[in-house]
Amino acid sequence: CKKSIYFITVFHPRAENRLTIEGAAAVNHWSDYYPSNAVDGKYGCKSCDDRSVLGYASVTTEWPWLQVQLQNWSFVQSVRIFNRKSCCGERLFNLEVRVSLSGLMESHTGQITTTNRKCGEYPGPGVTDDTVNIPCMEPVYGKYVTIQLRSACKTNLNIEEIEVYGTGNTYYLSLIHISEP
Repeated sequence: CKKSIYFITVFHPRAENRLTIEGAAAVNHWSDYYPSNAVDGKYGCKSCDDRSVLGYASVTTEWPWLQVQLQNWSFVQSVRIFNRKSCCGERLFNLEVRVSLSGLMESHTGQITTTNRKCGEYPGPGVTDDTVNIPCMEPVYGKYVTIQLRSACKTNLNIEEIEVYGTGNTYYLSLIHISEP
C-alpha cells in the first residue's frame, strides 16, 4: 500500500517594490500646490522658483490629508515621504498612514480618518529636505493610501513627493508530493 503525503504552502512575497500610483486627491490645496504634484516623480525644489517642481500643500485646516490611489490592489508595506526642500519641514508631525479599499471624498474635511486600516505613523517633527520612511506594522491590503496630520489645531500638510512600497495582490501556492513505496 503506497502512502502519499501532500504539503501545501501558501505564502506572500516579502520583497517590497515601489507601487505605481494612479492619482492623488486631498482635502484642499494651496495655490499651485496640487495633490498631483506629490506623485509626479519630480524632486528637488530648493527655491521653488521653478514652478514645474512644486510639491503638495494644503491650506491651513484641521486634520489635513492627502490620499493616493494605487494602480492595482496591493499589500502596502511602507510609505516614503520626501519633505519639502525649501522650508517648513517641521510641519510634518503627528502623521498617520492608513490604507483602504475605497477612497475618501474630497468633502471629508475637519475630521479624523478612522474608517480605513492603520498602517503606521510618524511622530515628527520633520526636518526640511528630509526623507521619512514609515513602515507598516504589517502589510495592509488596499488601493488607497491616506496620510493625515492628527492635529485638531489648524495646520498645513505639505510634502514634496510620496512613494508607496509593497507587493501586488498575488499569493504563491507551493504543492509538494511525497510518495512512499
